[in-house]
Parts: sequence; C-alpha cells; structure tokens
Amino acid sequence: MSVDGVVGNRNAAALSVALRVRRAPSERGAGGFSLDVAFEARAGVTVLFGPSGAGKSTILAAIAGLLRPDAGRIALGNDVWFDGATGALCPVHLRKVAYVFQSLALFPHMSACKNVEYGIDRALSPAARRSRAMQSLERFRAAHVADRKPRTFSGGEAQRVALARAFAMNPRVVLLDEPFSAMDRELRRELAVDVKRFAGDLHVPIVLVTHHRNEARAMGDQGILIAAGAVQKRGTIDEVLPVER
Repeated sequence: MSVDGVVGNRNAAALSVALRVRRAPSERGAGGFSLDVAFEARAGVTVLFGPSGAGKSTILAAIAGLLRPDAGRIALGNDVWFDGATGALCPVHLRKVAYVFQSLALFPHMSACKNVEYGIDRALSPAARRSRAMQSLERFRAAHVADRKPRTFSGGEAQRVALARAFAMNPRVVLLDEPFSAMDRELRRELAVDVKRFAGDLHVPIVLVTHHRNEARAMGDQGILIAAGAVQKRGTIDEVLPVER
C-alpha cells in the first residue's frame, strides 16, 4: 500500500500492443483509414505523439476494449486481452482500465465524491470507498468540491475529479486521451505534475495522447511518434521529442 490508500504494484506487467485496423472509404467519399502499430508500454508514462488523424485515439480505444482491431494482439503481461489469431477477446470490465476522455464523462447527477467512488471496488465497505475517494480527491487538490455536482465545477475542477476517479480505482492500465487540451498552460502544467507524481505511486502503464510537446516532455518516460497510421519513432522522451533549440 502506498500513499493515500493507492495500491502500488512495483512488479507491474508491461502492456504489449500490436494491432491493425483498416477502414475502407465511405460511400459518401470520406477517405479510408489504415493503422498498423506495435509497441510496449511499461510502468510509467508512455506518450503517443503525432498529428491529428494519425490513429492515437484509436489505439487507446483498442486497448480499452471499446474497439476490436482487425488483427493483432494486446496483452498485459501474460493476460491476453485480444488475439486476432485465436479469437481471444477479454471483456471491457475485466481489463480494469481507467480511461480519461477529453470530454471527462462525469456523471452529472452525482457529487464529485460519488463520481470517484463509482469505480472503486464494491467489495469494500461504503466507508472505505468514501475514504479512498476522498484521499484521491485530496491528492488531486479537489476535496473542496467533494459534495458538489459537476454543473458547479470549473473546467479545472472537472479535470481534477475525472483524474481522481481514474486513479482511485487502482487500475491495471491508465489511458489519458488529451485530458488537458481545453486547459490554459498553467493549469495543464499543474495537472501534469499531479499525474506524474501519482503515476510514480501507482506504478502501472499509463498511455497519454497529447498534442502538446511541453506536456509530453514534462510527463513522459518514453515516447512513441505516430504518423500515417504507423510508429515512426520510439525511445525515451528525449530521443523522440528532443528539446527544440
């Protein structure tokens, strides 16, 4: 058990991703889409970086189980989530993946605390779930909105609650799809620091999609450059996104 009630896994399994997705042009003339990538994400933050339309969000959807690739294999250690050759397909709810969308997807009828409690193991007592939810809100500096509903949140408060919900569930993998894109530069910097600190405690693979180079450099342990539906470069964040001079 690490700080704030979050269970850390110092021997976390690596996330192995190899997938192919093909989309034919539509009858209305929209262009087709081709994605063919393979990479490994270990504990820490792996940044998927590249232009819009490169396939980054599609990769996250496949990892989460929201999209079935045409071929490939996705596994967390020895736990196979998808295998096109054998037909293996792990249901979404069994993957225990925390997914923070750009839209955040908070439940409007629930308080911040209830939103965070939603993803926490129901085998725990109500008191234990609330305690873990409050600890996560405090960690993301959002405890002051615990009893308020999303319609009363500022943009930054909503982001903090969404992140608190994701990390409170003790996920096996965390997916972050442009979660800070609507934020100003200073708030993006603050949230990046919070996520990076929490990532060190949780010690699981975290895959971040971002278009912000500085954000990628601040948060990433490794980087993967995606363009034209393929991996163009991979390595440490400094190798993939060196300091611009």
